[in-house]
Amino acid sequence: MNRNAPFVRKIIYATSIVVLLVPLFWLGQPATRDNDGTTVQGGGRLALLRVEHRLSQAQLGNIDPTSESMRLATVGLRGPAASFLWHKALVYQRKKNWDALSATVNQIIKLQPNFIGIWEFQSHNLSYNISADFDDYRHRYHWVKKGIDFLCLGNKYNRDEPRLLHYTGWFIGHKLGNADEKVEFRKMFRDDNDYHALLRDEMEIFDQDMDSRDAQSRDQKYDNWLVSRLWYLQAVRAVDYLGRSLRGKSPLIFHSDPAKSRINYADAIEEEGQFGEVAQNAWERAGIEWQAFSARPIPSSWGTMLRLNAIEEANKRLRELRDDLKSLSPDLEAQIVDERTRRLSADRLVIWETLEEDRQAFTFEDWNAYYMIQRELYVTNGDLARRSPKKARDQAQQVLRRINRQMQRVSRVDGYRRTVNFDYWETRCRVEQSAEATKAREHGFLAMEHYDEARLELAKEEFENGWREWLKVLGQFPEMKSHETRTELDMTMKAYKQTLVHLGEDPPKF
Repeated sequence: MNRNAPFVRKIIYATSIVVLLVPLFWLGQPATRDNDGTTVQGGGRLALLRVEHRLSQAQLGNIDPTSESMRLATVGLRGPAASFLWHKALVYQRKKNWDALSATVNQIIKLQPNFIGIWEFQSHNLSYNISADFDDYRHRYHWVKKGIDFLCLGNKYNRDEPRLLHYTGWFIGHKLGNADEKVEFRKMFRDDNDYHALLRDEMEIFDQDMDSRDAQSRDQKYDNWLVSRLWYLQAVRAVDYLGRSLRGKSPLIFHSDPAKSRINYADAIEEEGQFGEVAQNAWERAGIEWQAFSARPIPSSWGTMLRLNAIEEANKRLRELRDDLKSLSPDLEAQIVDERTRRLSADRLVIWETLEEDRQAFTFEDWNAYYMIQRELYVTNGDLARRSPKKARDQAQQVLRRINRQMQRVSRVDGYRRTVNFDYWETRCRVEQSAEATKAREHGFLAMEHYDEARLELAKEEFENGWREWLKVLGQFPEMKSHETRTELDMTMKAYKQTLVHLGEDPPKF
């Protein structure tokens, strides 16, 4: 064996490394930008790909030296270092040491600015946990804004990240619009022109015009629900047009939130005393967006795309398939029912054949027996397929399989609709556009104002005017007779009863 072989191999390896460094250096040359910072100039292919896919946070002339120094100091162990700091942050959170928590979180984002969880974690602490420690709602509003600002910073480090964009919209909408202090928060946000300027700058990153009327209410002031909708739309754009991942977020809820922001806006302005054409237009626009959402293909957990407005078409197809199954042996269903009826005992047969008007005298046991008999006599699709004549049995089994697949599809679409309470909001958007509904809301609002000011006679008059309008609404739209409507009117009902009690009158029993 040649004694010089190891030395020769080392020379070959060293030469190869040097040779390979040349194309790597050429491909990895950093890109530069022109004076306005918009056009990328020069740079190697790898650098251009990093810019195109936003895989690098540092550009020439815009480097965070603290962040880069921390990464060098961890000598490639950024993951373990971030995990250690994350544990410290949780300890500080339990101890409510907010200053130490904030400092620790800032260290984590310097180490791993693309760690989405830390942006969500700290923004929630700022807007929800820390703000709750203050008694004055103005201080709380200040800390809510700090949480939103933190998310805006995260959006700079993680361009077009749907989770962060959506989370920002959620804070602006729900934290300001659904908090216990929502009346004060919404008013402060509308009048906070300085903060609007900051948010406008953040929106410009995404080429989104926050000055558009889509973010403004009738008096041309920014509304938190409409601004949140713009952030939701940016998140949707990142998914639809840039192919970004939702990272575990429910596509159904994610895509419903822009339309729900419209609904929340329409609901909020009525709570604040805006009615008539303004409210009707707001509900009309909300209804249009809700219908657009229903027509949107939603990725499901079963690997298929579902549209919420496909339920009628799916049910129609299911009815057609059932008719096809019954047509293979038209008299079979009646035959099976007749066989099962003859097997009923005399007592149960009497219960089953009792006329509808005579069932009012049924006891609980009678009703229980009646429903049990009803279940026994019900002929399923499987019964029809199994009892079909031999010559049609194979075809019946094929139809049955198609029926089962269609039933599964109907069930899935229906489950998604119930998850977002689709039918209620669809009905609500339609009903609230009517003059009767607007008048009912206005009378209720005025009644509560009179009630709070102890003007009981005026309150009673407005309450009763409102109930008359509600009777018209429920007569015109019987689908509004729901648990949600009763829950929504519960406070008004209680105030009306109390008004009558104070006036010495007997309250109604409803």
